[in-house]
Amino acid sequence: MDLRARIRADLQAACSQGDGHRAATLRLIAAAVRDRDRALHAAGRDGGLTDAELREILAVLAQRRRATAASFEENGRLEQAAEKTAEAEVIEELLPRPMRSGDIDATIGATLARLGAHNLRDIGRVMAALRPQLDGHIPPAELKARVRARLE
Repeated sequence: MDLRARIRADLQAACSQGDGHRAATLRLIAAAVRDRDRALHAAGRDGGLTDAELREILAVLAQRRRATAASFEENGRLEQAAEKTAEAEVIEELLPRPMRSGDIDATIGATLARLGAHNLRDIGRVMAALRPQLDGHIPPAELKARVRARLE
């Protein structure tokens, strides 16, 4: 199930279960996605957002909620802080779980061995093989830095 379909399914489930807070947060997510879709359409790019772009939007939304919650806590507004923290948790449920550093290194090592990559000239092939496996678990720039370090 793609991320957009999961958001819709979670929204329907929250509404049918009477979970108003979760439903409201999922509606905010759907509105943010819809706004970005419309902006892309106006810019001439049809087809909607990719899952990677959706994950990026979700990460930004969660980060904003966490920052707002911290600000509320600093100012003694604990009720609002708890609300924003709960929203961030709902958003983060939709994001992939980050992989442990050791798991990422093991995946990189296995891919290097499978492809027989030994020097920096092979970095393109390695990255092309790793991106689908690690998409959403590690930022591409960090992945490239790790691969580069292993190939040097």
